[in-house]
Amino acid sequence: MKNGLTKIVVGLIIVFGAMVGYGLIPHQGPVTPPVPIPAFAEEGEAFTVDPNTVAPLLQTQAAFSSIAEEMAESIVYVQARKKSDIERWRRYHSQQMPDGHDDMFEWFFNRRFEQQPNQPDQPSTQVPEPEFTSFGSGFFVDQSGYIITNYHVVEDAEAVAVTLHNRREVDAVVVGTDRASDLALLKVDAPVDFKILKLGDSDDLRVGSWVVAGGNPFSLRETITVGIVSAKYRALGMQPYERRSANELILNNYIQTDASINPGNSGGPLVDLNGEVVGVNTLIQSQGWGLGFAIPSNTVKFVYAQLKDNGKVERGFLGVEITDIDEEWAQMSHLESAFGVVVNRVTAGFPAGKAGVMEGDMILKVDNETIEDKDHLVSVISERMPGQKVTLDIRRGDREMEIPVTVGARPTADTGGDDAPEAETSSGFNALGLQLQGIDRDMAKAMKIPFGQGVLISSVDVNTKAYREGVRSGDVLLQLGSMQVNSVTEAEKALQEYRRKNPSLPIRVKISMQIEGSDDRIERLMALRLD
Repeated sequence: MKNGLTKIVVGLIIVFGAMVGYGLIPHQGPVTPPVPIPAFAEEGEAFTVDPNTVAPLLQTQAAFSSIAEEMAESIVYVQARKKSDIERWRRYHSQQMPDGHDDMFEWFFNRRFEQQPNQPDQPSTQVPEPEFTSFGSGFFVDQSGYIITNYHVVEDAEAVAVTLHNRREVDAVVVGTDRASDLALLKVDAPVDFKILKLGDSDDLRVGSWVVAGGNPFSLRETITVGIVSAKYRALGMQPYERRSANELILNNYIQTDASINPGNSGGPLVDLNGEVVGVNTLIQSQGWGLGFAIPSNTVKFVYAQLKDNGKVERGFLGVEITDIDEEWAQMSHLESAFGVVVNRVTAGFPAGKAGVMEGDMILKVDNETIEDKDHLVSVISERMPGQKVTLDIRRGDREMEIPVTVGARPTADTGGDDAPEAETSSGFNALGLQLQGIDRDMAKAMKIPFGQGVLISSVDVNTKAYREGVRSGDVLLQLGSMQVNSVTEAEKALQEYRRKNPSLPIRVKISMQIEGSDDRIERLMALRLD
């Protein structure tokens, strides 16, 4: 009874509220005026943009769109079947993978291939062998079907295929490769439709110039991104592959850009607003964003012409060992800036030595082009053909001179006294932060160095410039200032004499440095300040 009454009361309240809401019962409170509904803006009041203000932006947008359309028809998707990858894949899937195998390789192939549909004639547990194992980008540069890509995309490939703008896949042959520049040349012989991109002049690029990057990042075909040139002549402490030997030439002279470059972009074009290729996308810095690197187009031109004609590349060579000029060296030599390189050693019988270049010379310019550092010099000389003449601007002591040199061909393969000084040891770190020890005959033999030349560096103070320059225990001190040192006593006398004559200047030091993981050594000149 009670529940029924409650339901009746609730029902009456709802009905009463509805009648008030619809105006069937007069409302006794103050009347609230209706909220006006804003009218739509008249046509003449709509938001507009001043055409003069956006005109330049629209022109830039049109330029980007036009470039993107042209690039799309020249970019190809490169797929390579690498022998080494297939061998690793077979070892892994036959459960013969040795301990310490590559986890990333295992993950990649598990995810990429084990999820493929089973073949009708295969048991359900068998995984089909991959057709291709390396993926990247490339672009047409010649109507004959020549394609430029990166060496590391097709290295060790037993088969290569490219997918065109119209999604047609065709076989390609590797015409030639150049590991030093990380470039390769492919060719398509099948009749196909494509557009070509012109190789421009990368020397005309300016920092801040607009560039457009194209490629197939993560297999996303014909992706176009836009950015600027962030830097030129960028030398990096990384490469797309490891050096085979300490003496192997690896060019290290990149264009840096913030145009987005990702895995799969390798080999794709970097284009300026004229629609010309100014670089080939090659590297990314994985620890940061907006750090992409491209091979300059002038390097590409040099390599392309030789690969097309000869299938290999010849490079210029001076025959010197060099190191960068740093602030201490520049101050010691009274230079206005720390550009250029110091000649550590001149190899007898090679072009620089024949022309009169001497140890300790500073190379500041080549053919009136200022040399930034050692990587820049190597790049400049490597892009000269053997037999070509160059002029080196040299600083020797306080004198400046020009030395003409006929560039030689870079070799394709890596090519003492009788009285023993006592094996004495210094009592502690000297003014350079080095602890020294004499080298006896047995030590010299074990170290594979000439007996009677230099003193052993047994320890290095970690708070010194010598340590920051890479000097380590096991290296050999050869020269202090202009004096050859063959004992600890000679080294101490040389330091005292130099400090007396030049109390505020760094001293020139020559050191034979051990290459990590190798029996090879390199000789370096550096300027170190005495503490």
